Amino acid sequence: MSRAPRAARAGFTLIETLVALVVFAVVAVVAQRGIVSVRLGLERTRDTLAAEQVARSIVETELDALVRAPGEQSGQTDGVGWTILAEPIDLPLPPGPPPTKTATVQQQTDEQALAAAAQGGQPGQQPAQRAAEQEPDVQWRLLKVTVSVANGRARPLRVQTLQAVKDVPQ
Repeated sequence: MSRAPRAARAGFTLIETLVALVVFAVVAVVAQRGIVSVRLGLERTRDTLAAEQVARSIVETELDALVRAPGEQSGQTDGVGWTILAEPIDLPLPPGPPPTKTATVQQQTDEQALAAAAQGGQPGQQPAQRAAEQEPDVQWRLLKVTVSVANGRARPLRVQTLQAVKDVPQ
């Protein structure tokens, strides 16, 4: 019986090499899909965080200046588009209580303090502040405010809140 020399048998056969190459290709495809999936998830997260920051900025700092009446406004902040929709909420409110004798006396005291101030007197700050608070022409209106912020490729981020605005009759 003749045996093949030992040097000829050391190594891999062609079939073993092809099987190893196929296994390596499958592992590479799975890894590439995982990397793409993670990258897309990071982009979505980054877009969502940017939208949340813009929405928080609008609601916490700019809402009073932007929403003074019902309507729609839109704009961009840091490259992120937003829309604000303000809709009135009609609440049937009961009439206020009739003025009491104490309120009438307080109002007369406030008027006297204001007259003294107009004549150069030094009334306390309290009556003037109460007079400013008792603006009979000012009424408040409740608005439902919806802030929609673009969120990359995903659905827009929506935040709803209530805003009380002064409704001054003209």
